[in-house]
Amino acid sequence: MNCQHCGKHTASVQFTQVVDSQKQTQWLCAECASSEGLLEVSKPKPTLAIQAGIKKVTISSGSAAEVKAGRVRCADCQTSLAQVRRSGRVGCALCYETFSEYLEPLLRRIHESLEHVGSRPDDEDERTRRQAQLRTLRSELVTAIAHEDFEQAAALRDAIEQLGGDPDQPGDQA
Repeated sequence: MNCQHCGKHTASVQFTQVVDSQKQTQWLCAECASSEGLLEVSKPKPTLAIQAGIKKVTISSGSAAEVKAGRVRCADCQTSLAQVRRSGRVGCALCYETFSEYLEPLLRRIHESLEHVGSRPDDEDERTRRQAQLRTLRSELVTAIAHEDFEQAAALRDAIEQLGGDPDQPGDQA
């Protein structure tokens, strides 16, 4: 399947979002996904990068003495910023909120975003990808038919057939 954005390259990234209670799925090539900010190109070693970055973060709430003494702590797990700095790991989900003003600039610098966009396992084979594409396309086909969007349904049917699937058989193995 070609990229739904540029139409030139093979789509390798599936981007799904829900807008007004409707699921919208796009298949993009790596280039278009990267230009849209949906794909992280570089993969730094997070723990080492986080440790290095946290040590450089400027502290703006709570005095440096309080932070150094470990008085700024997560209310849930009692992890201190000093512990996060030493280990490069937070103690729980609430730590991200508790230490947000320290962690957000660091995470933005390391990952270029504060949102996780997902990834695909490196060992995923072509058949598994094709089956996932067929499931997604069939689901979209059912939705298009239910909304009587027959032009979209025809395009989805053609895409399913192009992948070697049968649009009438939701469970067929491609």
